[in-house]
Amino acid sequence: MKIFLLLFAFLQSFLAPFCKEKKLGCADVRNGTFHIYPANGKEHYLIIRKDTLQTETNLRAGTTSYWRVKWISNCTNTTQYISGGKIESKEQEAFYRKSTATFTILQVTKNYYVFSGSLSTPKGKMYTYTDTAWLHKK
Repeated sequence: MKIFLLLFAFLQSFLAPFCKEKKLGCADVRNGTFHIYPANGKEHYLIIRKDTLQTETNLRAGTTSYWRVKWISNCTNTTQYISGGKIESKEQEAFYRKSTATFTILQVTKNYYVFSGSLSTPKGKMYTYTDTAWLHKK
């Protein structure tokens, strides 16, 4: 019986590090494919982020926009509009080009990550929100 208990204790301590689930962090979602479903419940955005380029497709409207991504820390990035989307005027395009969006990753799980976003406009206004990006289609 003592041998069994000693063997069990040894195996438990030896195998425990291999059985623990990997703790996910910001680096795990810096690149990849993500799905965002805004609170209105009607939209579905497909986000594909690779290095310094992010592609956002509104699957309901069928429009795609392109954004330059710059990581300013492990969990925070800024995005700048490049092109695409549904632009209705030159003024609207100028607004997008002069605005900066900042995103901070707050929590990462195996199914989603939670982020806080803010938009700084050319007139100095700041809009902030928090949302969830899913790692798989819902």
